[in-house]
Amino acid sequence: MGAALALFALTFSVLGVGSASAALAEWLCGSQVVPAFGNCFQMSENLELVQLEDMSAGAAMDCLPGSILDEGEFGPNGEDRTTAVTFTIAAEACFAPATALNLKEEEVNNACESIEALSMQNLPWATLLEKNAEGKFIDEITAAAAYLTTCKASGLPGITDLCEGAVGHPPLVVLENLPETETIEGTAGILLVTVLFLEKPLQGEPEFGKCTIGGEHSALVFGEILWWALINNQPTSLGMN
Repeated sequence: MGAALALFALTFSVLGVGSASAALAEWLCGSQVVPAFGNCFQMSENLELVQLEDMSAGAAMDCLPGSILDEGEFGPNGEDRTTAVTFTIAAEACFAPATALNLKEEEVNNACESIEALSMQNLPWATLLEKNAEGKFIDEITAAAAYLTTCKASGLPGITDLCEGAVGHPPLVVLENLPETETIEGTAGILLVTVLFLEKPLQGEPEFGKCTIGGEHSALVFGEILWWALINNQPTSLGMN
């Protein structure tokens, strides 16, 4: 799919993002503003390692590039929604690494010894595209986004952990228009958008979600996703304005 994309390493201090200073932005599908839902659909794939963590529990799950596929659609006035997320656990595309980070950012032995199941919950997720005062595009996940993991831990199978967004502090992701066209499914080249789930959340600690095992401010997802658009099932350029 072309050039390698930057890994999520932007920080709150660099971006200076605050919802109070944000303004609505618009989705461009095939270089045209999206007039309504049902006209432009979204496909995505992770091109970098994506990590899901319950930091208080010292549990982590890694998903290799190409192991997470999303579907959704774009709407007017910056609205969009994710309708389906598929994980590939077969052949250890998603796996439990040997170590995890705790809340002190220290490496500890991973409490999740092996992944038995991994799924996103509460779909569809409604999101809203905004632009901050510095011109950065931000997508606010306004729905109760969550993920459910089932691990073998301490030699015991079937240990489940539900991690969901913090009430009052919805997850914020950073988006960028890619400057160069990329080839998707045999196209001659279309514009794409990259989506960054940050390791250091824009709102700081309050944005870390809640997990049933780790408790408050313990859930974290970070990594990079590539979005492209479909019109009549044909890949087309996606952008933001």
